[in-house]
Amino acid sequence: MLSTSKFRNFVNNSAKKINDKLDIIDANKLARLAKKEELAMQKISQQKEKQKKQAAKKTRQQKRAQRFRQRISYIGYSIKDFFENLFSNIKHFLYIVLRSIIANIKKIYVKTDYKASVKAHRKLISHLYSRAGITSLAANHDVDLLSSKSTNTAIRGKEPLDHKYISQHHIEYWAQDGVINEIPFEQTLEIMCDMFASAYNHDTKTIDYMLVLALLEEKQEKYTINGVLVSYFVNSITHAQKHMLVAPDYSYCKTQYEDFVLF
Repeated sequence: MLSTSKFRNFVNNSAKKINDKLDIIDANKLARLAKKEELAMQKISQQKEKQKKQAAKKTRQQKRAQRFRQRISYIGYSIKDFFENLFSNIKHFLYIVLRSIIANIKKIYVKTDYKASVKAHRKLISHLYSRAGITSLAANHDVDLLSSKSTNTAIRGKEPLDHKYISQHHIEYWAQDGVINEIPFEQTLEIMCDMFASAYNHDTKTIDYMLVLALLEEKQEKYTINGVLVSYFVNSITHAQKHMLVAPDYSYCKTQYEDFVLF
C-alpha cells in the first residue's frame, strides 16, 4: 500500500515536472514567436519609415527642382528683357546720334554755302509742292532766308529767330500761347512738304518716313496740337509711305481733311 502511494507520488511528480518543462518550452516558443513578430513589425515599421523619408526626400527634391526651374526661367526672362531694353536703347541712341550728326553737318553746310543750300532747298520744295498739287505756293517759300539779315545770322551758325513764326509752312506759325487748334488745308500740305524735304534722300530720291514722323513728334512735344490734326498728319504721312510718295497725296489729304478736320 505504501509502495503504491509512493509510485503514485512519483508518477504525479514526474508528470508535474514534464508539464512544467512543456510549459517552459511553450513559453519559450511563444517568446520566440513574439520576438520574431516584434522584429517583423519593427522591420515593417522601419520600411515604412524609410519609404516615408524617401517620399519626403523626393518631395523636397521636386520642390528644389521646381524652384530651380523657376529661378532659371526668371533669369532667362530677365536676361531677355535686359538685352531687349539694351538693344532698344542702343537703337534709340544711334538714331539720336545720327540725327545730331546730320544736324551738325547741316550747320556746317549752312556756314560754308548758305545761299546755295537755301536755293537747293527751294528747288526741292518746288518739286515736292508740284507733286503735292500746290505749285503756286512754292514761289514765296523761304524767300526771307535769302535776305542779308538771315544770311548773316546763318553764317554765324544761328537760325533766323523769326523765320518759323512768319512762315505759314512752319507749324510754329499757327501756335497761339503754345496751342495749335487749326491750320488751313493747303498750309498742312506745305508743312508736310517741308518735313518731307528734311527727310529727303538726294541719292535715292526717297523719303525717310520715320524721320518725318519723328519731326512731327518733336512738334507735339513743343506744342499742344489738336488731336484731330495730329491724326490727319499721321494718316497722310503713312499713306505716302504706303504708296512710296515723295510728297503728300493731295486727293487723299483733301478727303481726310474735309471728312475729319474741317473747322
